[in-house]
Amino acid sequence: MDPEDVKRRITPRTRAIIPIHMGGRVCGMDVLMDVGERYGVAIVEDAAHAAGCEWGGKKIGNVGDIACFSLQGVNPGGKPVAGGEGGILCTNNREFYERALAFSQLHRPGVTREFTNPVYRGLDAEVLGFKLRPHPLAIAVALVSLKTLPYRMERAIENREKLFNGLKNIPGFEPVHSYPKARWHGLYGGWQIMIHPEELGGLSPEKIKAALQAEGVPVRGHGWASGHPGEHLRTIFTKGFDLWGRGRGPLDPLHEFMGFTAFQAL
Repeated sequence: MDPEDVKRRITPRTRAIIPIHMGGRVCGMDVLMDVGERYGVAIVEDAAHAAGCEWGGKKIGNVGDIACFSLQGVNPGGKPVAGGEGGILCTNNREFYERALAFSQLHRPGVTREFTNPVYRGLDAEVLGFKLRPHPLAIAVALVSLKTLPYRMERAIENREKLFNGLKNIPGFEPVHSYPKARWHGLYGGWQIMIHPEELGGLSPEKIKAALQAEGVPVRGHGWASGHPGEHLRTIFTKGFDLWGRGRGPLDPLHEFMGFTAFQAL
């Protein structure tokens, strides 16, 4: 996300800015936080890849208004802190915290004792929300994963620096670095390297990837080299469908069955 471009895209309808720390590479948070404060817009960080990463000496989860972490997978694969399935929401904002409880903690005993907002205090356990709590087993596994995170981070950073230093004098390969204020590990998403085919005899990214894999290098492609050229080229974005009306694209017949038709049959 280009922080400067964000400024040009703010409209009266904007309610939140969601920077995504892809592969643990922390976005330029200073400008984003400034924009959020100036326009009264919440900064909600997608930190699924970024557990343990830092911005300006602060752990991600303490920078934006809200940070969302994923617990998907099992280490050594999966997210940096993994517990099978689940997620964590972090915030230092009391209002956001209470809203999240009211929205996601259906039937949680004693939940209303957490509320200081009189509007929320009037709710009982049958709040009009969802039950989005992770399974206790997922949290137990994730806690063990969390204990090993600092060790795994340090090893990943050491290995990344060895790789990047080794590529310094090799033409055609340019390591993708992060902002100077960011500390990132690459535990999820790997360490991205830009390929410059013009410096490699015009070889395509696909052939470069195949040659590296033939030598036993555990490399996978992104963009055109991966077979997934970009989210913006998927059918939903190139052809689109009526998102806000009655239609729901290819799922519309199922939508009809599960909605009006099914109840009429009853």
